[in-house]
Amino acid sequence: RPGPARARSVIRGLVRPMHLPMDATYDQLTEKQRTFLRGYYVDMPASDDPPYPIDGLISIFGALVSAQAKLLVTGPLSLQATVDSNGIVQSVLAVGSPSEAMTKFATSLLLVTKFKPARCGGTACVMEFPVYVEFTTN
Repeated sequence: RPGPARARSVIRGLVRPMHLPMDATYDQLTEKQRTFLRGYYVDMPASDDPPYPIDGLISIFGALVSAQAKLLVTGPLSLQATVDSNGIVQSVLAVGSPSEAMTKFATSLLLVTKFKPARCGGTACVMEFPVYVEFTTN
């Protein structure tokens, strides 16, 4: 039996919170913002949607800011969360991280974050959700 539908799109870049409203849910994003978000994926049709945190980006990036206040790391954190067709994160790949502690925290955070599942051809599907943060200590 074949597995769940999976997007053929691959990630082009990594989501950076400054380009989208932190407190907006996917349904609250404008079409322009949704188009911008789809631009992080290669060849994603306008009729498809990427996964998105149910409570908005603040649920991820707000917690990362709090962790940074304690860990005080410097450098990029790049993660790819695989979100299943039910909006559950099945795995997290750390592409780059400033510290093992931040990697563990961010991975655990993503694993408990509930997502709006991706839509591929009108059907819920498995897709990656990328996260990128550049940490500094000023």
